[in-house]
Amino acid sequence: MLMKFSSGALSRAGLIRAWPSFTQRVARPSPVADPRQTATWRSGQGLGGWIRSRAVETSAGPSGDEITKLLWELPPDLSARVSIALWDLKEQVAAKSAQFAAQSDQVAAQSAQVLAMAVKLAAKSDKLAAKSDKLAAKTEELHRTKQSLSRALYAAGVVNARTLLEYVVMQWEEELFCSVGRVKRHKVFKAGLRKRKELVKCLRRDVPTWVHAGMDEEQMVEDMAKNLEAVMLDASNNIHTFHPVIGLTLLKTGHSAPTVAALACLADSMGVLCHIMEVKTMGDQRDENDNDVTSV
Repeated sequence: MLMKFSSGALSRAGLIRAWPSFTQRVARPSPVADPRQTATWRSGQGLGGWIRSRAVETSAGPSGDEITKLLWELPPDLSARVSIALWDLKEQVAAKSAQFAAQSDQVAAQSAQVLAMAVKLAAKSDKLAAKSDKLAAKTEELHRTKQSLSRALYAAGVVNARTLLEYVVMQWEEELFCSVGRVKRHKVFKAGLRKRKELVKCLRRDVPTWVHAGMDEEQMVEDMAKNLEAVMLDASNNIHTFHPVIGLTLLKTGHSAPTVAALACLADSMGVLCHIMEVKTMGDQRDENDNDVTSV
């Protein structure tokens, strides 16, 4: 049985207040609206005022008026949805702009670091260039000193490798024994080598045939002194000439390699200009031919 109740009865029963009126439902603000829009709803402007406000805030810019007009032409429910979408898009753009600004600041900081590093590298490059210039100046000065020494040695009678060794013996004897021509050459060479560790090291490295396995330092110096004396006494070493401008010129053949290496070490220890020229002899050519035949 269907029972009918009047509105007055429902009101007295307190039930009609449970159902909001249509006006109340329409005037309720959207849950997704920005808090600033709620005041627009409460001010009594209703849906149209809310859409107008949202449209103006969302479409701020040169084309804002056109977007607002377009929203007014849309149905109310669609206009509200479009306005909310525009508002969300605006917030996304603002977030992206903030992110881009942060990235720009980071890039600027990195650029500043790169610039600082470039400045440091430029400073280091300038220092290296200055050091290079100093080194070049010292090298040039050393070359001039060696040229002066070469002229002095030539004036003292040094014209080839043999006379250079004679000059060395004379200088070492005067330096170590305070005499000239009184001490045996072998003893002078041995005493001079003991005082010149770098020369011994060079001879040991570049003339391995002068050093035998199991030798101690004293034995090496003993044999090196004997070999230097033998080089000085060998008349064939007169082919190694000495010039006041270019210094000592050593002619290297297949058989003279140890002698040339020893003389080069001696010249370097004295600070004398030295040039090595490789020369092919008939004996070297025969050796090469023999090696070719053997290898076949």
